[in-house]
Amino acid sequence: MFTIRGGAMTCNVGNLDRLVRLVAGVGIFLMPFVAGWDIWNVDAAKYAVAAIGGAIALTSAFRICPLYRVLGLNTCRL
Repeated sequence: MFTIRGGAMTCNVGNLDRLVRLVAGVGIFLMPFVAGWDIWNVDAAKYAVAAIGGAIALTSAFRICPLYRVLGLNTCRL
């Protein structure tokens, strides 16, 4: 359980979900810098996709997904 500003944030991302998010997040984060597609010549697109991949990987690291919380989903068995 994590405490944020007096409130409690409980884990809502399970182990398999974490693994999938980590692999997908790192892959999406690296894609603009590794793939040679023309779209990655636009800096805004490159950094936007990298930020999305980073956010996905961070939800894996912290085991908290804000979207899951809004939707009432929980894949964590703790």
